[in-house]
Amino acid sequence: MYYERRGRTDGAAPPVLFLHGLGSSAADWAPQLGPFGERYRLLQAHLYRLAVASLGRTSRWTYLASIGALIAFDARTRLGRVACPTLVVAGERDRTVSLASTAALGRDIPGARVELVPDSGHVTNRDQPTIFNRIVLDFLATH
Repeated sequence: MYYERRGRTDGAAPPVLFLHGLGSSAADWAPQLGPFGERYRLLQAHLYRLAVASLGRTSRWTYLASIGALIAFDARTRLGRVACPTLVVAGERDRTVSLASTAALGRDIPGARVELVPDSGHVTNRDQPTIFNRIVLDFLATH
């Protein structure tokens, strides 16, 4: 997997990995590079190129079967076993993941903190980067 290193370079700085959905790219994290890079070693995974290359070699039948497997996959019963600090950040106007699903995620993970960002859709780190950065940096600083 191709990734870029950004931010602090000393080994004492904790790492932060920025991942993105397949409909976007590592460039979508641009508003976070400066504020996060002051405190953390940053890794940006470039999954889009990897996914395109992989999907290009996949037969139509295999692709459709994998979509069926994704639809059937349900890890909700395992959320209660998450044992690390968890932050769930979502936009109040997200039309991709429902607010009910976001609330359930926060409810079902023990001790999870849920933050809903006003005037934001599915891509909160781009819609409201200042608010997103503050929420995540505050969370990381306390854990």
